[in-house]
Amino acid sequence: GYKCALLEGFADYLGNIAADDGDVGDIEYSGGTGNVSGRIEGNVAALFNDLIDSASDGNDQTTYPARYVLNVLGTCRVKQSPFSWRARNNTTDFVWCLERDVNSDVHDDHFPGQSAPLDVSEGASEPGSWNRNKIRNTWVQNVGR
Repeated sequence: GYKCALLEGFADYLGNIAADDGDVGDIEYSGGTGNVSGRIEGNVAALFNDLIDSASDGNDQTTYPARYVLNVLGTCRVKQSPFSWRARNNTTDFVWCLERDVNSDVHDDHFPGQSAPLDVSEGASEPGSWNRNKIRNTWVQNVGR
């Protein structure tokens, strides 16, 4: 599911960059026909990679400092009801925190079976190159169904 994919995908990404050879190129995964990419840990690992590596392939238009991406991950909070906020716990929460906004229509198109949060917040300082459209292109390429 979306929760396990975020946890395992982040672990895959960290394990890959910690490998002796430091080669992160092999985490460019594909969900395959019929799968929901946001539920696949390899696709989540590829998302982390594409957010941080040089913008050089496909719709990967982002090159953000790892510290920024990890701060978003660590400080992301999600509003699930009018009076209830919680820490992020799945792929969809993370991508909306990266965008600093929630688009319910886009959510429904890309994350079947997962309710859109009402709102998100995060405590990271966005880099000067931060761009919501480029972030969306990058996450859609990796985990957007």
